Amino acid sequence: MVTGVQTCALPISWLNDLFADGEDQAPNSESVQASPAAADPVQAPTEPTGSIPSGGGFCETLHGGDPPPWERGQNGASADIEGMRGGLQTGLAVLAKNYRGRELELIARLQTALDTNDLGLPPFPDTVIKLRGLLDSDRVDSAEISKLVRTDPGLAEEVWRVASSAAMGGRRPKTLQQAVGCLGHQQLWKVAMFVALDEALFQVTSFEEEVLFLRGHGTHVADLAEWMAPNRLKGQAWMGGLLHDSGKLLICRMASEVGVPNNAPVLATLMDHCHSGLGGLVANSWNMPRAASAIAFHHGEQDPVGRLIHRADIASHGAGAALQGLDDVRAQAALAAQEDGTFTSSALMDKAIQLAEKDRQAA
Repeated sequence: MVTGVQTCALPISWLNDLFADGEDQAPNSESVQASPAAADPVQAPTEPTGSIPSGGGFCETLHGGDPPPWERGQNGASADIEGMRGGLQTGLAVLAKNYRGRELELIARLQTALDTNDLGLPPFPDTVIKLRGLLDSDRVDSAEISKLVRTDPGLAEEVWRVASSAAMGGRRPKTLQQAVGCLGHQQLWKVAMFVALDEALFQVTSFEEEVLFLRGHGTHVADLAEWMAPNRLKGQAWMGGLLHDSGKLLICRMASEVGVPNNAPVLATLMDHCHSGLGGLVANSWNMPRAASAIAFHHGEQDPVGRLIHRADIASHGAGAALQGLDDVRAQAALAAQEDGTFTSSALMDKAIQLAEKDRQAA
């Protein structure tokens, strides 16, 4: 459990800036050429931007329908928050007719959360908000950053751990300021985000396997989406990818609270029908309106960042199947059908397998 994280209900302006208006156009061939990492998908950098936590293997609870996982979760998705909320309420009302007992209680819990606009999540950690502000300042002060990190024992411990790991060269820093410098600003921010989400979403009693899978899958999709994105969309793509299945985590969290076991049939149904809309509402509850749109639409083509997440999601599921010796033809065909000059399906699948294999070896 992460400790020492201070929270507040202040607007997360830096996340709004990350998803700011004016940077929401889909990458075209010209914008991709401006990004060395995405100019030629076949020649894109082969090293991941960060380590990927273990995500486990195929998780039955999370995949219950006949359509492939990248085609699910479209119910409840709308261009505006109220539209998402209304669509989800309608869908849950229909589902409620088919369940009773604790499964019905879970659906009722979700309905109440939508009616009251209270998802039961903690505010986004103040430490991460302040850190982003320091990293975005004109004059970045490493000593001030280290001082802020030190106020959060959970974050400080994770910074020490990552900075001392073999992936960072295996040279243990002597001071926290050295550890911060070893990581660099982008990696430090990602470490802070994982620590924050560990407290807010990634701790669910009786759903440890599901959470482990979703954490690993979210990180895999985030890194793939960032790799594909032009420079101006990389931050958006990584954040949206990391949170794209947060609706599933919310369902697991509420199921745990009302005592629904992780093998209950209602869970797969809710995952299939509601998770993208719920994920959009999770992002919105943390004052991330642009992320909310990308997450709600990550199964389709409506949102430019959502398109990147959608392709990364397909590649991630396909890579997972390939590494388990399962058929990944559907994933390859789905990616091939979406080729538009900004990426090649073979390069994306190769990258997805490379990252997944590295994750498996590290597990």
